[in-house]
Amino acid sequence: MSHQINWEKHGVVGKLSGLISHRDIYACNESVCGDSRFDAISYQIADLLDARMAETTDASKVLQMIERIAATDKAAAKSSPNLKIAIVTHLETVGSLSSYYASELTDSSWVCEIFETMAEARAWIAVPRQ
Repeated sequence: MSHQINWEKHGVVGKLSGLISHRDIYACNESVCGDSRFDAISYQIADLLDARMAETTDASKVLQMIERIAATDKAAAKSSPNLKIAIVTHLETVGSLSSYYASELTDSSWVCEIFETMAEARAWIAVPRQ
């Protein structure tokens, strides 16, 4: 697994690639949320196009980690309430986990959408929140 975090003027792009586990997802999220630049951004793009879940990963642990990440993000939403999260994925397993994460954020001020291409995600984040 590898991950890259690229900070942009108004947001951040986190890219996970290769075989990933629930711990990798959590570590990447913590790197972003724990950064001093986090409160000033308006979007986060999670690029999972080249990532796939390791087959040995326990499904229940993955779901627990997604719930933990969503809980952390709900707390972060209090200091940065207008964040847009774009998840870019086309892989069945990672895509279903992304959908689960998005459903966990429904009672948050953040909006989360899932896209199949970076171009679609970038077009969506370019539209200001209403």
